[in-house]
Amino acid sequence: MSEPKWQRHEREVQQLLGLDATITSGNKWFDPGDGVTRGRRSPFPLYADCKCTERKSFSLKLDLLNDLQYQAAELGRRLILPVRFHPDVGPQDYIVCSLHDFAELLSLAGVLDVQG
Repeated sequence: MSEPKWQRHEREVQQLLGLDATITSGNKWFDPGDGVTRGRRSPFPLYADCKCTERKSFSLKLDLLNDLQYQAAELGRRLILPVRFHPDVGPQDYIVCSLHDFAELLSLAGVLDVQG
């Protein structure tokens, strides 16, 4: 039996971003998310909640973002939503994050001088 597309997406996000997997894909209250930065110092610790669809659209609701943002902040991490569209032509990956987190990432990368 082949690996489900959503599970492969989670694994690939974890590998690409150096994240640790969570227990049962974040279904436990004490280990939420699909991939997290754990046990090491990072200027930008992540909390990934992966989404995968075989459709050409993906519904994104503010309530979901607010809930996930709260969970990530409670753990001292930054929320990212890796979204994979998996149409017939193969996977296409995107990431959703807050504008302020994106600006901070650009600043950390040295390509943006953020004035506080």
